[in-house]
Amino acid sequence: MIVCISGCGSSQSATDGSDGKEPAGAEQTGSDSTQTDSTSESDDAQTADAAAIAADPIQYESAADGQIDFEALKAQNPEIFAWIYIPGTAVDQPILLNEEDDTYYKEHDAYGNPGGSAAFVEFPNRTDFCDFNEIIYEVDAETVHSLANPDNFDKAENIEIFIEGNHMTYEVVMARKWERVDLLTQYAFPSPIDAENFLRDCKDTMSLADNISSVFDNLTSRDFIITLVTYPEDDPANQFMVIARLINDEQGTIKTPEGEIPGVTF
Repeated sequence: MIVCISGCGSSQSATDGSDGKEPAGAEQTGSDSTQTDSTSESDDAQTADAAAIAADPIQYESAADGQIDFEALKAQNPEIFAWIYIPGTAVDQPILLNEEDDTYYKEHDAYGNPGGSAAFVEFPNRTDFCDFNEIIYEVDAETVHSLANPDNFDKAENIEIFIEGNHMTYEVVMARKWERVDLLTQYAFPSPIDAENFLRDCKDTMSLADNISSVFDNLTSRDFIITLVTYPEDDPANQFMVIARLINDEQGTIKTPEGEIPGVTF
């Protein structure tokens, strides 16, 4: 009898009077081989992914697994201090701060190369997210602008922010157009009065095209919010903002700072 086996789970031929039945244990052996090959391929893929991340964490790092390797990211660019992630969207990127030029990353990518852009904050926003309002620029514009659609707004995913030693979750509460002005110049957010003024102005200047959650009515200067700001190319007079409030702080470290705020006078 000649038995020919080609690959995992392949057909076999029998001659010399064989009844064509598989030898005892042949099927199990094929199954074990398939499982071993599958496990090996999975391990190889994980190794390849790890190698890619190690070689270029800015490009390949992701918060999908709930973890960010800031040590590796800072080795590429020490101005990376946070990571923003919105599940199911293109937002999975570092946040940077250049202490010499607030708008440096408006014209430089996350590597510091000219000609691109990266998500960034400006001074005097803090890097520990303990401000009343952390303004974040240059987050993926398509994702941010999509929340102008009421259906998308109602189904908006929470925004995840990672910093070294903490992970925060924010709930989207408003998406709207706003006159193209510098919010950090217009409002001194560390001041409770200006924080309340901002919340009031957000509501009082709304149009029918803007989206707001009922949760927004309950916000006060004691809350912590983030505002994603983008600049629509077809609307040079306005900026588009998505506002989200802090709903979870894993380490419990997000608190109103005490003492003087550098660069701010009341």
